[in-house]
Amino acid sequence: MDNGWKNLIGIIIVFFIVVNALIIVVGMDYPDGFALTGIEITGEYRYDVTLSGTGTATNVTLMIPLPCVGGNSPVGDAIVRGNAEGIGARWAVSEVGTDDFVMLKITAPSLSFVDGPITFGTTVSAPDLIDTAEPGDETYLLRLKKDPIDKNGVTHYTSSLYAVYDMSEDEGMDISICLEGVNTWRYPVLSENHFRDTLTFAGGAHSGGWQTADGILTAGIGKYSVI
Repeated sequence: MDNGWKNLIGIIIVFFIVVNALIIVVGMDYPDGFALTGIEITGEYRYDVTLSGTGTATNVTLMIPLPCVGGNSPVGDAIVRGNAEGIGARWAVSEVGTDDFVMLKITAPSLSFVDGPITFGTTVSAPDLIDTAEPGDETYLLRLKKDPIDKNGVTHYTSSLYAVYDMSEDEGMDISICLEGVNTWRYPVLSENHFRDTLTFAGGAHSGGWQTADGILTAGIGKYSVI
């Protein structure tokens, strides 16, 4: 190999080293540095509900919190349009609520847990970067959040849901909701950051309307730089 090729290869190696070093330095500034270096960040909201119990619940009416901002819930819209997995063929689903909160209303003649828990949900794309470090009023979260207690990036709170159904005395139904707001990018491998917002409710054999559920919001999970 002559000196010309050696010099060219050396220049290329140095060039890639310098470029990647700049990307790493600028990429420490999240998210503005990512945009400067051409790293594309995509966001999505993942919403899953699990109904678990024993036996069969009949005459079921549920109203469970949806992620919303200002009375709008793209997650709820997707479920009502049929863009969701796990929705029963005999279920009727709709959205109800106000500017402060939106709930998914489900009515079903029966829910059977003979084959295990029932899980349903959907994933929707976010039009903008999701604030996963300090999610606030403009972030799609489960609402309402009552009596919040913040500690080390984790918020404990209570919320309300509606559950009416009939079951045998020795049976019951539990409801758990999990929302994740996730930002992902690839440099040099697939990476992400996210928040997780969960609600849990343990019900008895007969549930008589509005119930209190326990919530936990965990923010700032994952990476906030390219390394």
